[in-house]
Amino acid sequence: MTPIELAVLGGHHKVASLLLDRYPQRSIWQDSSFALATAVSRCDENMVRLLVEGGAPRIRASRQLEGPICTAVVNRRLDVVKFLCCSGAEIWAQPNSKLGEVTQALLCLSSDAYSSSLDGTVFIQYAKVLLCGGASPDGFNLYGENRGLRYWKRAVMEYLHRHGITLQNLGPYPNRETPLMVFVSSLGISSSLSEPVEAVQFLLGSGASINQTDLKGWSALHHVANQIALGRAKKSYEATDDAEEYQLYKIANLLIAAGIDQEMEDREKRRAADILRVVGAPIWNRNISETGIICFDRDHK
Repeated sequence: MTPIELAVLGGHHKVASLLLDRYPQRSIWQDSSFALATAVSRCDENMVRLLVEGGAPRIRASRQLEGPICTAVVNRRLDVVKFLCCSGAEIWAQPNSKLGEVTQALLCLSSDAYSSSLDGTVFIQYAKVLLCGGASPDGFNLYGENRGLRYWKRAVMEYLHRHGITLQNLGPYPNRETPLMVFVSSLGISSSLSEPVEAVQFLLGSGASINQTDLKGWSALHHVANQIALGRAKKSYEATDDAEEYQLYKIANLLIAAGIDQEMEDREKRRAADILRVVGAPIWNRNISETGIICFDRDHK
């Protein structure tokens, strides 16, 4: 272990400052990532500043899930999430590194609905911090790329995947799913989230684009319908009021009340209701009752 790492572990600011002043860019920087990660994990703002000013590599956003904010979300370190979301631009490698990382972290949080440590309250608690830190409620696809560049990237990635080439360094397949879509897709039989409706309501209230679609042409309502269909395929239902399915219908109710286009078709010309018909699931009534109760249209065959 290097002297600078020992100083950081011990929280000795004066020792770290002395080492950085007297031995800049020397052997104490054999691997500065550990020292910086340790300072971040302790939310030690002064130590982080000392390390960065002393030459430690600035924090880079990750396209995978091992970035610092994503890691803090997975490990349920709200203190570290707050620390990094409130951090200044001087500790990040690029001007947009922080925005990219907090948006990736929101997607990571949205995909973690199966975790036993996540409930509606915890989700909202973390999502509030990430959104205040600059996370986009609609994921990466609205960030600064022009339309031509975005579709060029899509064409290249589709070509690579068709030929069996998966490049892990490029990150996950760019399917343009929003945090709302990722969250809904993570709900299912194994989900331990007690109040998913509350979490969806929070995302909608945070400005999530209601009619945005992914590369398949699916809206959030398509994803809800798909989860209902998957649930029915995995289990033998005697009744349609199963708890998980009921939660999904409540989410559909929220989306419809928020104005989602029920007639929107995907790339295969399917509406969300068409996915339900395949498994014989009730179709949500297009006229939401004033009481907010979901009314099933039984004449759906």
